[in-house]
Amino acid sequence: SAYLFTTKTCPNCRLAKSFLDQAGVTYRVVDAEENQELVENYGVCQAPTLVVIQGGKISQFANASNIKKYTE
Repeated sequence: SAYLFTTKTCPNCRLAKSFLDQAGVTYRVVDAEENQELVENYGVCQAPTLVVIQGGKISQFANASNIKKYTE
């Protein structure tokens, strides 16, 4: 599963969403300001951050350019 951590004022979050949508990635948007517990659980420090959980392994991609690289 994949979680995209965003904030309401994050300009690059829309960009990250468009990269993921164009690549056909299934993800859940998590508002970092409203979900502090998830932010702490995954150690998210900035928005946008994509957290991917695959086979018990957790990967993080912070900022829109790294999220774009993940989709390529």
